[in-house]
Amino acid sequence: MSIAKKLASQAAIYGVSSIVGRVLNYLLTPVYTRHFAASEFGVVTGIYAYVSFLNVVFTYGLETTFFRFANRPGTDRRDLYDRTLSLLLVSSVGLTALLVLLARPLLALLHVPPGHEIYGTWMALILGLDAVAALPFARLRLENKARKFAGIRLANI
Repeated sequence: MSIAKKLASQAAIYGVSSIVGRVLNYLLTPVYTRHFAASEFGVVTGIYAYVSFLNVVFTYGLETTFFRFANRPGTDRRDLYDRTLSLLLVSSVGLTALLVLLARPLLALLHVPPGHEIYGTWMALILGLDAVAALPFARLRLENKARKFAGIRLANI
């Protein structure tokens, strides 16, 4: 298979998995609005606004760094992956624990009404799990396993 054809095929697979995930999120919105009271859904949406920023903090660009160093000649990819995953796991556990412990005061700073601390806890746990999952997904992309990447990604949703 030519390089251009392979690149186009992989880009399509990665793109479709991303688009399907967003469409599913859109289709689930009526379920969320039926399940949550309007005020609670507003709290969840407000907290969710901080997720993209915190996602960057949790992963601190480590998957991009992994790509950069894994493509250097003479790099032991397995050792690099193990060390990077260990670092990401330790920092994710620490940041998740910190967010869980500080959920009440942090949510108070965001003007979230008392009694919604569980949303902050869930957000912290999801961020931690997503951060740890980022590196295995990067590894699948590095190994050109687009179909496996998309399948796992869609199952994760």
